[in-house]
Amino acid sequence: MKRLLTTTVTLICFLSVIFGQNENTENEIKILPHTIDSTCIKNSLNCAKYNDKLFSNYIDTLQLNFLSDVGFKLNRAINYEKNIESKEITYNYTTGIGSIYYPNTNNFKLENPIIFRRIECPYLSMETQYFYTKKDNIIKVIFIEWNEFNRNEALADEDFYIKRRSKVFKEKFSKIENVIIKRAGKPTNRKLNQTENINGTMDEVIWNNTKGLNLSLELLYDDSDCRMRLTIYNN
Repeated sequence: MKRLLTTTVTLICFLSVIFGQNENTENEIKILPHTIDSTCIKNSLNCAKYNDKLFSNYIDTLQLNFLSDVGFKLNRAINYEKNIESKEITYNYTTGIGSIYYPNTNNFKLENPIIFRRIECPYLSMETQYFYTKKDNIIKVIFIEWNEFNRNEALADEDFYIKRRSKVFKEKFSKIENVIIKRAGKPTNRKLNQTENINGTMDEVIWNNTKGLNLSLELLYDDSDCRMRLTIYNN
């Protein structure tokens, strides 16, 4: 009975999110009813397979919206985040994005980003920032950062913090890189185990204007901390 329950939960995890398209709303995000609980305890459906599927379809939808005639409207992103029950944590102070992540060659005047946070069980916290222009509410750049749970946020075991942190982040990095490669092709640049001018080590993969999008994926890690960042924009 226990094995049957585990198999059923895993299957539901994998299928519980659908990004639908039809001839009338080809860029709309459609999600089946699903509740995500940030403690990872109340909702067993918020698992790795669910989050992997969610991210894959998220990238597909970003590409459609960024390259559409009307651009990626802010309301679409907000509706999506609300549908998966992300928590809005937009700051009440000015937040920018450095030119190392977004060169902004067209000198767009970006508004303070709308920011959402969601827990990716069992170990990761994901924060997504949507930078947009006020005159048309079109998103120009998306900045995503994954961090580990703070210890008071979930019952992550001590072993993760001591031994498994780097392994978990490297596996997540590899999954995201493979998802993007399948959609955007071979990276423009790929540098692993960089140590120059940084505290710790950095892995970095870049796609420049590949199929209309620019993407930069980086993983920063040392003995005490790990974080991963993904930047997405088209102009």
